[in-house]
Amino acid sequence: MSTDTTASVSTHILDTSAGRPAAGVAVRLAARTAGRTADWTALGGSATDADGRCGDLPAPPVGTTHVRLDFAVEAYFEEVEAYFEESAENRAGGAAVFFPEVTVTFAVVPGEHYHVPLLLSPFGYSVYRGASSMPTILGPNQYGKAENRVVRITRDGATHHIKDLNVSVALSGDMDEVHYSGSNANVLPTDTMKNTVYAFAKEYGIESAEQFGIHLARHFVTSQEPIRRARIRVEEYAWERVEAAGEGGHSFVRKGQETRLTQLTYDGERWEVISGLKDLTVLNSTGSEFRGYVKDAYTTLEETRDRVLATSVSGRWRFNWTGDDQPTPDWERSYTQVRKHLLQAFAETRSLSLQQTMYEMGARIIDRRDEIDEVRFSLPNSHHFLVDLEPFGLRNDNEVYVAADRPYGLIEATVLRDGREARIPADLNNL
Repeated sequence: MSTDTTASVSTHILDTSAGRPAAGVAVRLAARTAGRTADWTALGGSATDADGRCGDLPAPPVGTTHVRLDFAVEAYFEEVEAYFEESAENRAGGAAVFFPEVTVTFAVVPGEHYHVPLLLSPFGYSVYRGASSMPTILGPNQYGKAENRVVRITRDGATHHIKDLNVSVALSGDMDEVHYSGSNANVLPTDTMKNTVYAFAKEYGIESAEQFGIHLARHFVTSQEPIRRARIRVEEYAWERVEAAGEGGHSFVRKGQETRLTQLTYDGERWEVISGLKDLTVLNSTGSEFRGYVKDAYTTLEETRDRVLATSVSGRWRFNWTGDDQPTPDWERSYTQVRKHLLQAFAETRSLSLQQTMYEMGARIIDRRDEIDEVRFSLPNSHHFLVDLEPFGLRNDNEVYVAADRPYGLIEATVLRDGREARIPADLNNL
């Protein structure tokens, strides 16, 4: 680690001939403290680890102006089996390695960290440097293919069934090298992820958004060794059959009520399934009050015992199913029942506040659906204001309103089964 009076140095090496980190390369460090004409002082060295990194090099002394790194290249390649499979004509002049040792010299200033990556092959090398006031490391990361639109038509004689999905794949795992050095050795192309979505739609069909996501997540984690976690997000767009005289088994009209959602996360051992919906617009034309609230110098809203209560429901619910050793929920029935319960709770609750209604919606789902441990809602309060008709000599008996789209109140909460912990993100836009 650099200080105010000293610099620090680290390196990592990628074997470009094998497309992998170069482990076991000996690295020696030397320094000089009186400019370019001074003698070099050997400070010792280390060797790269399994990830090709060498972060434990000796610290240059106070006053260091230049640093030299010596890489023992020939000894490394003598140990690499892949190298000996090279044809004889690829070896320059019969020598085992064209550059038996690589030396890199660079100037340093106190307080800076210098990370010097080396891209290496038996016949060439390249090097670049980075300097910052503090060493940097790679944080959490993932990559994938977003919004793969797939429509699966299942033909049952003259009657057809349609599933219309928008599938996003995100994978994470051993991905350090692609960020540090650009090595794609552990990278499954995102185009392959797209192809897998379409191939699986044919191979497995789409029984439900959840089951389709399970097939994909399990495949990516179990078939790709570097991948340790897969997250599959699915939006489902509903269609309903058009009833027509004669033929109608293949005609559909898009439902516009809501979009069904699911997110599945799998780490090779444990599943987390969070399903939900968005844009389910509901309205009670009466049966809602709002009074008894805090009033201060800026409050102008009048209390009411009868108002319109409207919102666009965005909700998520987390299943307590975590693995194949448990009975798998009936995903389709579960969605239908959750939707029914939240709508019934909205319609049947005499609302004194949107918060109360929201809690009743979540509590009813938890009470009626044993497979669900957590529900989270985000409900914008879609305000409907009475229009003043008195200037026209008319009385407005809660009949004519102006619907305001913004600003709006935004009410959010999580409802849990007792003894369970909240795991659904607070911001549903991140799910």
